[in-house]
Amino acid sequence: MNDLLRIAVLIIFVLPIGLMPLLVGCGDTDVCHVSGQVTYNGQAVKAGLVSFEPAQGKSQPQQMPIKDGRYSLSAKAGILPGKYIVRITAPDLARSPINENAGPFDPVPPTVPLLPMNWNVQSTLSVELKSGKNTINFSGEKMSPPQAEVAVK
Repeated sequence: MNDLLRIAVLIIFVLPIGLMPLLVGCGDTDVCHVSGQVTYNGQAVKAGLVSFEPAQGKSQPQQMPIKDGRYSLSAKAGILPGKYIVRITAPDLARSPINENAGPFDPVPPTVPLLPMNWNVQSTLSVELKSGKNTINFSGEKMSPPQAEVAVK
């Protein structure tokens, strides 16, 4: 009977205390909500992607679509606080060919990029995300790297 009492105490009191460190960090305070605007040459970027790549390479990049100059990633998506390299890609919709009669197996014509390479493959732009709501607006002019305006709430 004494052994049974010890096992019950272990299960009821000690085991939950031992599991607490595993539960810490599961709340919304340790993830980030990221949103903002993307402008190029003073105009909203109509479509594209904003990619946040961890500077330390410890996790996968998070990509957010740009629609009418805006992007957003909720905290539920799970991007963690830390330093990120930002890469922004967007097609030049006015110069990219669109074949509206194309079938599902027809080749896709190449798109013409809107943004210079220093916005994407050669990007050196880095930002630090903090827990909570991060508003980051990206802007730049032709052939210049993007600038980030950051606000955290």
